[in-house]
Amino acid sequence: MAFSTYIFLLLFLPVTLAGFYVIYRFFPRRWRLIWLVVLSFVFYAYWSVSDLFLVLTSIALNYALVQAMNVWRETYGRFILFIGVSVNLVLLGYFKYIDFFISNINKMFDWSLSLPEVILPLGISFYTFQQIAFLVDHWKGRIVDINILNYCLCICFFPHLIAGPIIDPKEILSQFDRKNSWLFRWNHLSVGLTLFVVGLAKKVLIADSIGVYADKIFFSAAGGMNVPMLEAWAGVLAYTFQIYFDFSGYSDMAVGLARMFGIRFPQNFNSPYQAVDLIEFWRRWHITLSRFLRNHVYIPLGGNRQGKLASYRNIFITMTLGGLWHGASWTYVFWGMGHGVCLVLNHAWRSWGRWRLPDGLSRFITLLAVMFGWVLFRADTMTTAINIFKSLFGLNGIFLHQKWIAKLGLSYEYVASLGIEIQDTYTVINTEQALGWELFLLAVVLWVPNIYTWMSRYSPTLQGNTLLQAEESRMLDRFKWYPHPVYSLILAVLTVWSLTHIDQGSSFLYFQF
Repeated sequence: MAFSTYIFLLLFLPVTLAGFYVIYRFFPRRWRLIWLVVLSFVFYAYWSVSDLFLVLTSIALNYALVQAMNVWRETYGRFILFIGVSVNLVLLGYFKYIDFFISNINKMFDWSLSLPEVILPLGISFYTFQQIAFLVDHWKGRIVDINILNYCLCICFFPHLIAGPIIDPKEILSQFDRKNSWLFRWNHLSVGLTLFVVGLAKKVLIADSIGVYADKIFFSAAGGMNVPMLEAWAGVLAYTFQIYFDFSGYSDMAVGLARMFGIRFPQNFNSPYQAVDLIEFWRRWHITLSRFLRNHVYIPLGGNRQGKLASYRNIFITMTLGGLWHGASWTYVFWGMGHGVCLVLNHAWRSWGRWRLPDGLSRFITLLAVMFGWVLFRADTMTTAINIFKSLFGLNGIFLHQKWIAKLGLSYEYVASLGIEIQDTYTVINTEQALGWELFLLAVVLWVPNIYTWMSRYSPTLQGNTLLQAEESRMLDRFKWYPHPVYSLILAVLTVWSLTHIDQGSSFLYFQF
């Protein structure tokens, strides 16, 4: 069940919270853990009972490897780690990439091998990475010992089970072991509920609404239509904001849900469209994935320890693998490669360091690069992506609605002399409506402080204020969130507004990964 569905909001979450705090009041700590583990499995089983068997098998296998490492650490610890990481990657590779691999082999050698048509289990990328991180940390001695309940909850705690954040095991295990972690506090509930409702509003009221424009443009391009230039820009901008508010909303909801149970998650999203370059963008977007790729791919490859050229190679490999992690498609591979090339150029520019662009221009260039990347990320095939790119640069024809001619104060003759065709109807979407909505959202993402800055008095995430120092001076303390009737009223309005606009068929974009 998605966080933005009635069954989760009106049944699962209230029952889980109520049961948890009833157990807290009358039973030992162990039963609270059992309750959360069982309900997390129920949460996952709602999607697919058969996939639950895979999750349980994966957890049992990895926990057995952890125990084996405890016994034979000195003699076979490295070998057990190799077996564990390999098994996890093979499992992920089979379910996620086997069809992609065989179809490309068939094309390359003109073979006709049959495709197994494996259905991707929900969240397999996230819980696989989570368990790889656990094995590595355990082998390095960061985690000494752990019981099965804590291990299960670390991997399958429902707020992060499906789409992250990818948590450093020690971060969450240390909270499980603290006696005061599970104490009922009104601050935990109010902070968590505020984060959750704001995230729900981002998803339901913004991402789902603006996503309609993106879907129309990309579906039309996939069908072979030559989308007009202005409408293509409106559609790509729409997806740029859809994925921003969808993933930002999910991240807020995940952090808020964990906080309701007294657990702090790491921050996973920090106003990435305010970044002045792509290096900073990846320190702000999907922060925990970037951290995982750095710690478990980039650094093991050698990091920056072998000189600049080797560092650039490792950056490119890491980003290419990061692109492939998002999905078994060449569009994801090229998206990752594109970011890898741009990051290498970004690092080279920084190391040169003779000339710094103004921040405003840097932000514009960075956002433009990210937007072009989102075309590959959203397109179902390279053909669709190429079609969109051609439209963006006017190679599929330049059309202008007659309304825009009047608004810009141009004459029909002048417009026609530029080779621009005049329309009296929109081809795919109403660009006037879309661009008006998008300009408002652009102002929001560039200048409005994010939810973690607004709530920084109560340290909503594990990092506290460490990620927020740049924004602190931009928001007067008196406007920051604290439990107050006015904020409660705003929260109530957002809750009702969101509940009345929920689309039961809409899921979070990152669920597909």
